[in-house]
Amino acid sequence: MAASSLSSSVSRILWYKTLHHARRIVAQRKNSNYILKKTEDDEQNVEKLALEHSEVWAEKKSTLYTEVEEVKDRWNYVERLFPLPVIPKFPQQKEIPSPSGWIPPAESAPDLPYFISRTKNHMLPVYLKKEIRGPRFLTTVKLAEGNLWALEKDLKEHLEKKYETEIISQVHEVVGYVRIKGDFVEDVKKWLYEKGF
Repeated sequence: MAASSLSSSVSRILWYKTLHHARRIVAQRKNSNYILKKTEDDEQNVEKLALEHSEVWAEKKSTLYTEVEEVKDRWNYVERLFPLPVIPKFPQQKEIPSPSGWIPPAESAPDLPYFISRTKNHMLPVYLKKEIRGPRFLTTVKLAEGNLWALEKDLKEHLEKKYETEIISQVHEVVGYVRIKGDFVEDVKKWLYEKGF
């Protein structure tokens, strides 16, 4: 008795769910057809309205539009606001390093298994990240290409030799950066300048 009542209640639940699901699909199809028809009608109305307004604008002045005056020989003031299509080359300076400490890259790329590109502003991509925990400082060398493990090894050797302490570092091959624990931004920049990057 209990088994038959259970099977009948299960079959009723399945029938109800199937019916509910079918009704929902039919409602969605009706709704999508209505929306499609509505968007087609809206597009036709917009085209019709645009045509009417263009005829009004052509025939007579309307209060819907503001007055427009074309001023010639002034486009150069607008062009100054556009971003540069090409980043300009770095300035040729007689005084190296510059008063800010900037040094241009070497004429030819250094013969090393790795390469560090300059940023679009011709700066070295060496950044300091400060974290509240600790406080903790992280020096990151970005835009690195090639053998990042060799770059990390050379950087660690240079810093360990200079500070006579163990340096903790991390290499991220996918993103292309080497991260060093501590504030070594100026040391890393100086080392990269000496290498010719």
